[in-house]
Amino acid sequence: MPNKSEDTADEDIESYLTEDERRRLVASLHDFLAWIGVQPPDEIEIDREVMRKEIEKFDLKEKEIPPEIHLDKGIIDLRKLIWRLVNAKKLTEREENEIKDLINILKTREDQDEETLKGAKLTRQEAKQLYNETEAIIRSLLELKGILEKKKANEYEKADVIKNKVDEIKRWNDYVEQIEK
Repeated sequence: MPNKSEDTADEDIESYLTEDERRRLVASLHDFLAWIGVQPPDEIEIDREVMRKEIEKFDLKEKEIPPEIHLDKGIIDLRKLIWRLVNAKKLTEREENEIKDLINILKTREDQDEETLKGAKLTRQEAKQLYNETEAIIRSLLELKGILEKKKANEYEKADVIKNKVDEIKRWNDYVEQIEK
């Protein structure tokens, strides 16, 4: 009969992720619509040095940093930031650049988490937690990219409205000219 320490060792080994489970988790991250129903994380911890470099890149002053970014803690209130940006009537160029930078930061984080899922020795519980975090990051990326796409669509709509008005005025002028003849 195996002794207690052998039973514990067997339980420990069984709690680790198998290669097949690992492969399925990583593949499911990229399944179409896997992120539906997933909420962006309330906050995300980002390396303080990475955040400082991004802020220096744009030569931002302390008062220009969005209130959702807490440099001292290395935390971004991601859900609040996304909510504010989604509801903004108009994005400034600086906000657009912030979104693009945040997308880059989150993409790097997603890649790191995926690499950890692919290769690190993880328990099933650790793997599921990392998977959920990565899924939430992917959702955040999609939200942020959607904000930029919405802005581009609004610009195209405005351009179409202006073009239609110009065309309408030209037709009206042509009509008036025909009547005068």
